[in-house]
Amino acid sequence: MDRPAQIPTDAADPRLLLAVPNVSEGRLRPVVDAVGAAYASGGARVLDVHVDPDHHRSVHTLAGTPGTLADAVAAGAAEALARIDLATARGIHPHVGALDVAPIVFLDDARRGAAILEALVLGDRLGALGLPVFLYGLLGDGRTRAEVRRGGPGALARRLAAGELRPDFGPARLHPTAGAVLVGARPPLLAFNVELAAPATVDDARRIAAAVREGGADGLPGVRAIGLELRHPEGLAAGRGAAAEDPGPAAGADADSGARTASPSRTGNRDTPRATDEGTGSATDEPAIERAQLAETAARTPVPVDGPAPIAQVSCNVEDHRAVPLARLVAAVAAHAPVAACEVVGLPPRAAFAGFPDDLPVRGRRILEDVLAD
Repeated sequence: MDRPAQIPTDAADPRLLLAVPNVSEGRLRPVVDAVGAAYASGGARVLDVHVDPDHHRSVHTLAGTPGTLADAVAAGAAEALARIDLATARGIHPHVGALDVAPIVFLDDARRGAAILEALVLGDRLGALGLPVFLYGLLGDGRTRAEVRRGGPGALARRLAAGELRPDFGPARLHPTAGAVLVGARPPLLAFNVELAAPATVDDARRIAAAVREGGADGLPGVRAIGLELRHPEGLAAGRGAAAEDPGPAAGADADSGARTASPSRTGNRDTPRATDEGTGSATDEPAIERAQLAETAARTPVPVDGPAPIAQVSCNVEDHRAVPLARLVAAVAAHAPVAACEVVGLPPRAAFAGFPDDLPVRGRRILEDVLAD
């Protein structure tokens, strides 16, 4: 696929913005492919795809310019609305929408204003699709994703009906099948998952997450963490898409941080989420107020009768990799239990891996600067 000429290919280009939309689908590759193809047809360059069946989430990393990126994300959102129904179980990642979160990312302070304006345009576009849009972070007076997701879609519907919350764009009621969406503008956030060596359990992962997150005993600044049990350690048949060619349906690939090929969480390289952004990323913030939803969704996730044992994972978001390089995060986890492997969701800048141990495997390790130059 030829990428649009107007999309910069250098992270230093002042026109370049990123978007990291997370959709609540990580098990049906054709759905993830179709959403990714819609982003691309809308004018974005798809740099990376991370898919995860446990989190039931896919995270796309998109590049574009102001004036085009919001339209591209809205095109993917329309595809997600047509294909994803929240009435079906959506995995262990907290969520309130089919397109759950859609941040616009600025790589330096000079692009902050452009990202804020693009995020506001995106909120308007998504509201026009019938989605209630909640701004968070810089645009939401510091409101966190967790505050909106508390209790899941059902609780959010009740809070809207009671007038406790009002969306910033769109209708004051959930979309009947696609829920709501969170939109923000932010600097790069790293979704990074640390898998513990056997025989560690999910209880160990939760204890360690409580220790390493901001405010915990180890107090890593700007780190959000929860402990999870992964029940698909071998992944699905198809998984991580690496570039703009991935999204096309003809590729048959899954287009965070969802479905895995070589992806994503345990084969060779998630999303995330988790556990991205925002997880697909793959991590979540404010785990205390999301515990009820985690318990509910985890209980609905089928447990394989045969196959490898579940994996205990400490799923993290790192808000400032300059303050907490990934090497420091891994060292903090390893102080409590042996680490078997790690997984990165999305595309971290090269500086995030400064001092990282060479002998520790990291699935999905691809660097933003390298992918843009490819």
